[in-house]
Amino acid sequence: MSVKIALLGFGTVASGVPFLLKENREKIVQAAQSEIEVAKVLVKDDQEKARLLEAGNEFNFVTNIDEILSDKDITIVVELMGRIEPAKTFITRALEAGKHVVTANKDLLAVHGAELLEVAKA
Repeated sequence: MSVKIALLGFGTVASGVPFLLKENREKIVQAAQSEIEVAKVLVKDDQEKARLLEAGNEFNFVTNIDEILSDKDITIVVELMGRIEPAKTFITRALEAGKHVVTANKDLLAVHGAELLEVAKA
């Protein structure tokens, strides 16, 4: 059984996540006692989705955050979009949906970190 994650964004940092998961698979499986699978990737629109698919990416790209939040199999959401919005809204909704969230968004955490921590604790 694998842990299913969703990526919010697929820019430079996010597009490197699948590579890192593959390169470090043995260490991850040993530490997590499970495979980690990228189940869905949120992109901004259908044009970006088409461009990424045409480039040979084989992920399940979605353009609506609700497709990730309503997926009971996805337990972790990794936000790598940058900027405060819509990242804050998406993280808040993910936490409210019971998802674990990982972010590298320093601006967001500096401004809204305490608020998001309270949502996570609720």
